[in-house]
Amino acid sequence: MMTTYGNDLSFVAISWTATGAFALLANRRVWFRRHRLPRALLAFVVACALCAFAVATRTAPWRIPALLWRRVFDGTYVRLCLLLFWLLCSCASLLFIVLVRHRLSVHHQQRHSSVARVGTGHRKFFHLTASLVTVSGLLHDPPFLAFCVHFVLQIFIIVEVLRSQRVQPFCWLDDCLLMFIDGQDSPELIMTPILLLVGLNLPILFDLRLLMAQNAAVCWTLRQWHFAGVISVGVGDSAAALIGSKFGRIRWPSLFDIADDGTALQQQPLLIDAAAEGVTANGQPHGSQQHRRAAKNAKTVEGSMAMFITQIVVAEGLLLFNSTGFSTRPWLNDGVCCSVSSAVPLVAAAFIATLVEAQLPRFDNVLVPLCSMLTFWLLEWLI
Repeated sequence: MMTTYGNDLSFVAISWTATGAFALLANRRVWFRRHRLPRALLAFVVACALCAFAVATRTAPWRIPALLWRRVFDGTYVRLCLLLFWLLCSCASLLFIVLVRHRLSVHHQQRHSSVARVGTGHRKFFHLTASLVTVSGLLHDPPFLAFCVHFVLQIFIIVEVLRSQRVQPFCWLDDCLLMFIDGQDSPELIMTPILLLVGLNLPILFDLRLLMAQNAAVCWTLRQWHFAGVISVGVGDSAAALIGSKFGRIRWPSLFDIADDGTALQQQPLLIDAAAEGVTANGQPHGSQQHRRAAKNAKTVEGSMAMFITQIVVAEGLLLFNSTGFSTRPWLNDGVCCSVSSAVPLVAAAFIATLVEAQLPRFDNVLVPLCSMLTFWLLEWLI
């Protein structure tokens, strides 16, 4: 059962406008000199958004929460199972943060160090849980996934704005987040969780058809390019980091000279762990010229090969799942199948994504799936 307001596009447009307005006003630090002003500003923006949505849907403002509740809990068994699975993935991520924090705390107390950072393998755990959420949503309820992705992204942005502005009680997030940052982030601004969520769901964010009609699941067909984010970032990038850090020996030549401390450390956990102690793996001071040169060339050919192969294997597994006829969802009937015509875009997209990831010093969580998605689009249109 869909909502009675016709489609999700109006809600998403209004909520993004409110989120953008709050983020812009938050940059004016004059609003944050007093302790209560941030909360008052957020409450005012949310109230304005609810009133605007009430006007757009011709609904009383006090009925909007109930309307949104019915949008999330529609009473179907599939929706209930999907929400429980997403809750399980979220709890697994939270439990992982608690365990890693406790382990690092004990480890660094024994070494009398005040700096605690994690390696590549720890950060890639979140790629796994987020990918499971995206894949399950694509296979079972794409319109609801699109609705939730927009909503969760806005929550992430608002929370990061409040945390970066040192607003209580959001400052306690530093204890959970700062240990996972790498060279792409800083204590003042942590963008990796937001960019990861964007990259994994980039095709969903681009496909506005999922937000524009109640029968989107009936008239909409799942395509290969909808999995571009999961395949390239959730699977490929994780395999490149894990295999490259363990078995990587041959390093790619860097085409970019803009990398700074730690921006290309995703396949070198030894450098990350050493950086936490103020020195590199070779004993050079953190931030030295030798360290920056090593960071620029940290991505390896072995990691790239693993990324290319795992993208194809996992994607073919998803296509095989649909070809077996196991799922009877209408959007899975003819859009995704195992064939030669589907293999050509897949191999080309995996190859392009691998090359782009091997050379990008930063923002690969967004740019790699974008290149993969565009390659899928182009070849599916030509073939």
